[in-house]
Amino acid sequence: MDEPSGKVAATTSNPQSAFVKHEVGKPVHIELPANPAAIFGTADKAVTEALLVHLLNILHTDASKPVAGVAVDQALGFLAGIGPKDATEGLLAVQMVAAHVAAMNTARLAMKADQTPAGRLAYLALSGKLMRTFTGQLEALNRGRGKGITQRVVVERVNVEPGAQAVVGAVAAPGGGRGS
Repeated sequence: MDEPSGKVAATTSNPQSAFVKHEVGKPVHIELPANPAAIFGTADKAVTEALLVHLLNILHTDASKPVAGVAVDQALGFLAGIGPKDATEGLLAVQMVAAHVAAMNTARLAMKADQTPAGRLAYLALSGKLMRTFTGQLEALNRGRGKGITQRVVVERVNVEPGAQAVVGAVAAPGGGRGS
């Protein structure tokens, strides 16, 4: 969604809102909230700026129009919602936003009234791939956070030889884990 003027200010009630000022042909000026680490997962200024540039390149594809402040605000809200905990998660979160934005744009293009049947199929296929990419990224994020799938082993048969001992039930290592 593009703003009508060359100067854009995001006006949502989101506490992660940014102030965006941009005139076509001039650099974009963005004032981030007080705590960019809550959005990008790191307080490192260079990393935060790099991630912000990547995010802007995803959102701003038409150099003849100003950056849409609302779109920047929404993307920052998505990032804050993902809640990256470090720079690596920040990188992944920006990729997730890119995959989501691209998936929604290709789905929108597929549904245009004047779209050809072949174009519709191509855009829907691409949108599906991007949605699966997003799902894979979400799974990777959850695995990295220790929220992955828990493996369960079912023992169907146990042989206990004469003179040996067996324990039936849940067994926990002392101290909460191996080697502690």
